[in-house]
Amino acid sequence: FLSGCEKVLSDIEAGVDVHAFTRDTINEFDPNLPSIDRQTAKSDTFKPLYGGSSGTPRQRAYYKAFIEKYSGVGTWHEALKTSAISDGIVALPTGREYSFPDAKRLSSGYVQGTTQIVNYPVQGFATGDLVPLGILSVGRRIRTSGLRSLVTLTVHDSVLVDVYPGEEDEVANIVKEGLLDLRAMCAEFYKFDFDYPLDVDVKIGPNWLDTTEV
Repeated sequence: FLSGCEKVLSDIEAGVDVHAFTRDTINEFDPNLPSIDRQTAKSDTFKPLYGGSSGTPRQRAYYKAFIEKYSGVGTWHEALKTSAISDGIVALPTGREYSFPDAKRLSSGYVQGTTQIVNYPVQGFATGDLVPLGILSVGRRIRTSGLRSLVTLTVHDSVLVDVYPGEEDEVANIVKEGLLDLRAMCAEFYKFDFDYPLDVDVKIGPNWLDTTEV
């Protein structure tokens, strides 16, 4: 959403397996090296989105391939760095700002603080701006429904609810509806249109470890 990369959007809508692309790109770099599986590849998939660039030669080849495939992300990264250098800040549509008073381009072309400049907007927008709106939406629905269940904790993009006995089905529906209501919530709180495809997994169990998807 922040980058406006059309390829990212089309892959999301098509249900493209991004981790398979990571696995295949890394394995094709040198067939003589041990192959990795899809699960192992996951740790590398979004590293270039967050500004990561270091690693083995085949990892770096994947990071390069990621930016080539999702060129809109690369263009956005450059815009963030330009903003940090010229204005000393990076601003999000929610109003969140990050200050980079020491950002400068070195003689090598590398921008000092690149990892933070491209990482903070992604992490802050997702878990600092959007997830709290989802929690507010879930909380509103629980209160107006007269339920006794309570939102108790968040961890990154996970929301934990203590469910009162007998309210399991209703709370499961409320959690999904609330977390997927970000378009209306962004319009209310941030005054912009967040029209982007999202999905939510809902799991339930006697504790956080022993859960089953519903």
